[in-house]
Amino acid sequence: MKIIKSDNILVTGGAGFIGSNIIRRLNKMGIGSRITVCDRLNEKSQRNLVGLKFHSIVSPERVFNLPAYGPDIIIHMGATSSTNAGFSECFENNYEFSKELFCFAKGNPFIYASSAATYANGQCDDTIPLKDLRPKSNYAISKHFFDQYVENCSNCLGLKFFNVFGPGEWAKGDMASYILNQTLRAIREKKQLSVYEVGVRTNICRDFVPIDYAIDKMFALVEKDARGLFNIGTGCELSFTYVAQIIAVELGRIARTKVDVLTDKKDPSFFGNGYQYYTKSVNEKIDSVIGGGNLSCGDTTELIEQSIRDYVGYILRNYKYYLD
Repeated sequence: MKIIKSDNILVTGGAGFIGSNIIRRLNKMGIGSRITVCDRLNEKSQRNLVGLKFHSIVSPERVFNLPAYGPDIIIHMGATSSTNAGFSECFENNYEFSKELFCFAKGNPFIYASSAATYANGQCDDTIPLKDLRPKSNYAISKHFFDQYVENCSNCLGLKFFNVFGPGEWAKGDMASYILNQTLRAIREKKQLSVYEVGVRTNICRDFVPIDYAIDKMFALVEKDARGLFNIGTGCELSFTYVAQIIAVELGRIARTKVDVLTDKKDPSFFGNGYQYYTKSVNEKIDSVIGGGNLSCGDTTELIEQSIRDYVGYILRNYKYYLD
């Protein structure tokens, strides 16, 4: 599955968050003129493509009209990503369209985005048989259906992304990372950062993944010619409270803005069905393929914290261009 410069590559969701960062990485590898972007552009998402090299842009409705020889590799990142979307929308976009696209690959390598949401509040272990998972939200169920559809296909590499954050997620709105939304809330609305708590839980925790870290893992799997379904997470968790404190301190340092972090106790019904209170990737499977590196969880946590600080600075420098 190694990607070479002569490959015709189709990237769905190419103007989106992860898709545009994949194209940026391909450009750094010297690949651009053979990339086709498949996406529905809007005023915000089109800005993610500024400065990137690619051959053409097609809508999802026109993607199957591409030349008969088709792409050599499909990187399928396009999806309805809202965890609040209705079942019909999720089913059509995340399952039915993905099935059609998989058939369009005609046996060529097919790399696609799954999601850690499929674990619900169970253990986030990619060695658990798919039949034993119990996803809850419409989004998670539609992703799980496609995971099952291609489970035994030898040309597939599925990526269960955890809470990825970084440049390029402007167009995601409420579905953007906790880090972006909290930072923008403090900058634009001049509000204190509210950290939700629920019931007896004092902290909601996530496996926050810097975008460059996620892309590194993906391309390491591609380089190893991996097949199957893999977690793309750090294996470390940070609480919402702790992340909000990092944001507040960094805003105070850079923008000299005092931001208070307050807790907001909520009833479980506020979060809705399928909300994940805790995620932490189990990485034994991916480590066995690409190697786990020499970073301890403490070192990895430090890397994530610095990535959050860097991202807060990036948001301060760029939010007017992307959002105004």
